[in-house]
Amino acid sequence: MEENYLHILSLREGASKDEIKKAFRKKAKLLHPDKNNDPSATENFLLVTEAYHYLINKDKLNITELESYSNMSFDDFKGTVFYKRSYTDFEIVFDYFVLFICLSIIFYTPYIGYTQSGQLGLIVASFILLLVSGLLLQGILSLKIVPIKSFLSASFRIIQTKFFWTLFLFLLSNFLFFKIGINTIMSTWVVIVLYLTLGLLGFLSSYLKINYFKKNILFNSLGVFPSILSLFLFLNFNFTKNPKTETYPISHITDWSYSSRGSNSKLIKTSMFTLPDNRFDKNPGLRFFFNQNDISNSTKITYTIENGLFGIQVVKDINLN
Repeated sequence: MEENYLHILSLREGASKDEIKKAFRKKAKLLHPDKNNDPSATENFLLVTEAYHYLINKDKLNITELESYSNMSFDDFKGTVFYKRSYTDFEIVFDYFVLFICLSIIFYTPYIGYTQSGQLGLIVASFILLLVSGLLLQGILSLKIVPIKSFLSASFRIIQTKFFWTLFLFLLSNFLFFKIGINTIMSTWVVIVLYLTLGLLGFLSSYLKINYFKKNILFNSLGVFPSILSLFLFLNFNFTKNPKTETYPISHITDWSYSSRGSNSKLIKTSMFTLPDNRFDKNPGLRFFFNQNDISNSTKITYTIENGLFGIQVVKDINLN
């Protein structure tokens, strides 16, 4: 029976619940009598709906309920709890995220305009918001919004997946690299190579099917193994002692700046600088400021350096003079 239901939804054996849900919505839209005038549309829609319900719940749908879905309009059918349960967990969470972004734009755009430029800013921001309000409203109405309880349940199920933890550990490692790795006094390239090496070890351990690590290639190569270095850097950075300060004169690195027409050029200070005796030469992150104005008006820089837990020095604070 299950094989027949999979065939009805054009799915292979072993299809996941997400695949079943997506296949059902696709076929329901094509076969619902409100969307399809073919004489066999109703029968095919009932088969698709029955197949979906059985594959998800492992029981048959009440025939009265089943027929009621074919008798209503497709828009009404999409509003039923039965249809909304066909949304995948990722679709539910993503659409709530988009809803949050849209509502933030609606409520915060006037606020930002007012705080930045007073009443004029409020008027301009409100006018801009009015221009895009149609798109925002259309976007909100097209979202798959389900009750908050369903959203929380979907979020909890996602947190339990390896995909979530792979993405979480990958983003965490990147965050710790830019937050801590570049402030650790060891060659930045060495840190990058160590991350890549651990990622490769994670890939090989999964590819060679070594004990627990088999069949988890992305989880190990992007998540678990690089996290070992992230944990090392985190502990070394947060458990420190013997603070000291080092102050150096700044030698600005300059470059030519050209006008939009290309006719005029001038030499300007860049966001990079050098220090005496090539100090921190292998740590470009310690010699770079995103805000060019901060560094262009400074002549000296003071670093607060401490000894890390594992004996590797770290920069805990930077002040421009």
